[in-house]
Amino acid sequence: MNSGGNVRRSFGFAVLVVGVGLLGWWGSARTAPAIEDAISTATAAIEAEATHAVTAEVSGRDITLRGIADTELERDLLLARAELVEGRRVVRNELTVLPSVEPYFFRVEKDGPRLGVEGTLPSEAAREAVGSFIGAAAGRLDLASGAPPGWGAAAEQGLTGLNGLKTGVLEMRGPEMLLQGLAATPFEAEFVEEVMAVMEPGFTRLLDLDIEDDGRPFALDVSYVRDGAVRASGKLPVTMTLDALTPLSKGEDVADLSGITFARLPSPDGLWP
Repeated sequence: MNSGGNVRRSFGFAVLVVGVGLLGWWGSARTAPAIEDAISTATAAIEAEATHAVTAEVSGRDITLRGIADTELERDLLLARAELVEGRRVVRNELTVLPSVEPYFFRVEKDGPRLGVEGTLPSEAAREAVGSFIGAAAGRLDLASGAPPGWGAAAEQGLTGLNGLKTGVLEMRGPEMLLQGLAATPFEAEFVEEVMAVMEPGFTRLLDLDIEDDGRPFALDVSYVRDGAVRASGKLPVTMTLDALTPLSKGEDVADLSGITFARLPSPDGLWP
C-alpha cells in the first residue's frame, strides 16, 4: 500500500511541476510582446531626441542604436538613455560619430551662374536649406559637428545677400561672416545691406561691396548749337558707341560730347540703342 501511495504522490508532484511550467510559459508568452512594445515606445523618444537620424531597433528585449551621433557626448547620452529603458536586456552601439571642425568653415564663391563651394554642413536640415540657394552643390558637402548656435539661419542670411550680387564670396569661419562682391547698381547694394543689417545673435559680419553702375536711368539730351552740329549729354548703355550719335549731326561734327557717360550695364529692355 505504501508503494502505491508513493507512486501516486510522485505522479501528482510531476503533474504539478509540468502544470506550473506550462503556466509560466503561457504567462511569459503573453507578456513578451507587451514588454517588447513597451521597449519600442520608450526607444521612440530616444530617436526623437537625437540631433541626426537615429534608429533604435528592438529585437525581443535587445536594443540596437544605429545612425549618426553629433558628438561623442551625444553618443554616450543616447546609449545611457537606452540603458535606462525598463525591461531591456542588451544595448548595442552601432552609431557613427561626426568629425568635429573648429573653426567651422563654409565658403561659396559666385561668378554669375557659376558657384564654387567648400566646407561642411552641420545637419541634413541645413543641407536642405543651403541647397535651396546653391542647388546640387550642397549634396557634395560632408556633415561635421562644431557649428556655432544659429549657424543655419546665419548661413541662409548670408546666402540671401550673396544672391543679390553679380559676383561675390560668402565666407563663414566660426561666428565670423564675410560677404564681399559686386552689386550691379546701388539698388542691389542697398538690398544686400538691408539683408545683412541685423545678424543672428553671436555672429559678426564684414560687408565689402563694390557697385558696377550708379543706377541712374539711361537718357540722352541733344541740342543744336550751330548749323547741323549738336551738343549731346546723358547716359548710354555699354552696348552703344558715340558713332550712334552721328545721324543726329546731319552730316556735321558733333560739337560737344563731354556730357555723355556710359553705363557699365546693357539696356535691360533692349530698347537702347
